[in-house]
Amino acid sequence: MSHDHRGTPEDPGVVVTLIPSAEWRELAGADDGDGSESKVWGVVYTIEPGRAEEVQAYLDEREKDGYEVMEVDVFVLDQDQGQERCAGKASVYVGHTTNPSFYKPPTLDQLAAQIHKSVGPSGPNKEYLYLLKQQVEDLCPPANDPYLANLEGLVKQLDLPARP
Repeated sequence: MSHDHRGTPEDPGVVVTLIPSAEWRELAGADDGDGSESKVWGVVYTIEPGRAEEVQAYLDEREKDGYEVMEVDVFVLDQDQGQERCAGKASVYVGHTTNPSFYKPPTLDQLAAQIHKSVGPSGPNKEYLYLLKQQVEDLCPPANDPYLANLEGLVKQLDLPARP
């Protein structure tokens, strides 16, 4: 839950959190065995060495609500060969399902309702969802996410006027 960016303590927003794959398998209740639960599509940023301490301090403050910094292998997709190759290591902030701010709603409709109503200092939670979905779609075709598309549709339906 986001109590200080996309929501408030009274009405927390919902944001994406990376969690360890073992915790994901436990939440999902299954393991499909293909390793896909361990893949996260995204963007890796390089920090100028002269600004590393400043950026680290900023990120530590922003991710202060129970996140742990972990080193992970980063792979890039070779478009010509259609294969992934290891490009090195990166630091990521990882949450845990045991964190009191971790939110797993019982239904997708309840998640949509929470996102729809939450607004924080960084703006409406639904704006975060819309931007997230667009960024995921812009990454590359394998990153398209039907779950985000369904969630976006449910949140947008809540903006429609009620029918008599």
